[in-house]
Amino acid sequence: MTALSRRTLLVCALATPALATLARATPACAQCRLGPAAIIPLRAIDGFPVIAATIRGTPVSFLLDTGAQAHLLLPEAVDALRLTVLPGSVPMVGTGGARDVPIVMLDDVRLGPVRLDRALTPVSALPLIPSVSPPVAGLIGAPLLDRFDLDLDVPAGQLGLYAAGACEGPAFAPPTTTVALTILADRQALLPVEIDGVEIMALLDTGSRATLLTEDAARRLGLRAPASANTARGVDGTVLPVGHVRVRSMRVGDDLRHDVPLSIAPVQLGRADLLLGLDFLRLRRVWISYVTARLVLALPNPVPSAR
Repeated sequence: MTALSRRTLLVCALATPALATLARATPACAQCRLGPAAIIPLRAIDGFPVIAATIRGTPVSFLLDTGAQAHLLLPEAVDALRLTVLPGSVPMVGTGGARDVPIVMLDDVRLGPVRLDRALTPVSALPLIPSVSPPVAGLIGAPLLDRFDLDLDVPAGQLGLYAAGACEGPAFAPPTTTVALTILADRQALLPVEIDGVEIMALLDTGSRATLLTEDAARRLGLRAPASANTARGVDGTVLPVGHVRVRSMRVGDDLRHDVPLSIAPVQLGRADLLLGLDFLRLRRVWISYVTARLVLALPNPVPSAR
């Protein structure tokens, strides 16, 4: 769990299931009203989630990437904003391994009325970014979830920021399905996903345009992609061959989908077998809470029955 989630929280913060039970019986929590700290415009452009922000008053765009352990700035943004590159470097880990990249102090970043904490931030180019106005300055990564629960609503074009763990959440009505998250020390969030009835672990990654299965997991599931000339490029620039398959079913909690396209690539995801990307998440309103370790998906009403 993150450092924030290990704090001693108020009962209303619902840091554990036991506290959640107590909170429902507590009058003060029953009166808790969930309200956003900010509602940020969000656009899905070329499969990337783009949010509006400012840095030192200058309008910019960021990609929302829950799979990134830290924020990131592009070199051209550092130059345009005249930020000072600090002595030293940090390792940036990608599909091709780790490499050292320079760092800057990122401060006075605002998402609407919310000012983010200043943070040492790596500087690196990205292999692919959408062309938008204002231009993309970099990534907003998982540190955002230390302070806020996210109401990711791609269909409505907005991102809601809510005080982490406030009330019970989410900010939308049933029908929903809730899935427990495992939050690792490096801020990555894992969750169980069923592919053709077999449970595997997925990494929650809004920065991935496609839901992607590792080759090892594909072999275990008996999936083989036809030969393809398609490739993908990791954040470290490594080019990877990518195959494509369709699976009979994919289930996340009670969200069951049929005839689902998946990509397969020779990537290593640590404890995960799958990147759960924006192609899946963009079809539903999604609540992401690292502090309460929950993912909540809004379901269609009525909920489709299993076939």
